[in-house]
Amino acid sequence: AALPMKGNCTCSSWRYQIRQLLQVQLPFMGSAAFLAVGAFAFAVWVGRRRELLYLLFFAISALAFFRTLHYYAGGSYIPVSDEWFEWMTVSSLLWLVILIHLFLQRLHQQPSVWLTRIAVTLAVACSVSTLPHLSSKIVSLYLFTPLLNLAVLPVAVLIFTVNLRKSLVTQQTEGRLVAVWTVFALALTSYDGLLQNNLVSPESVYMSPYAIISLFFVFSYIMFQRYTGAFAEVGRLNRGLALR
Repeated sequence: AALPMKGNCTCSSWRYQIRQLLQVQLPFMGSAAFLAVGAFAFAVWVGRRRELLYLLFFAISALAFFRTLHYYAGGSYIPVSDEWFEWMTVSSLLWLVILIHLFLQRLHQQPSVWLTRIAVTLAVACSVSTLPHLSSKIVSLYLFTPLLNLAVLPVAVLIFTVNLRKSLVTQQTEGRLVAVWTVFALALTSYDGLLQNNLVSPESVYMSPYAIISLFFVFSYIMFQRYTGAFAEVGRLNRGLALR
């Protein structure tokens, strides 16, 4: 009877290692890489203050890091209480959506002032009203989080729909690329909502970190194109001056 037990332990250990890789290690590596590239973008912005996209990229990478932090850290590893840690996780999602909205506006150069004001007002209201120990009506932010995420969904859809339409009008390829990511991210986020409400197998892994990782690749590609494009423009100007 000992042999079957050993086989079961080996199988459980293998499944545990796979789950750790998918749920903890890959999200950590992805968010850490995102933050590292964001730090480089911040350094570029310090030298070129007019390029606001680099600052937005850094801010997005920082919020993405905070958003995925609860997947691989917690407890004694974080020097804050559980209530504040949960609040940081929820609030980072709200502001991440707004920063992506601002990033897209910089790309297609067609600002939506009314939409920005509505989104910022909602984010501020939600962030303040869910502050730990501020409202006695919210017994546990952990229990309230799925409802808040559900409320954020239509706002995010509206923001990305408006930006997609403007990207199509201006024939902005980078905006279309982010729009494709949006569909992918909404699908993964919806799946996590089903998992939180026990509508899919509890043995499944959360997929939202992979939306963040894919965002890292999409935005890194956009910033790389902008960065190399700036160098190419400088080269063309230098050649033009040399011909004169």
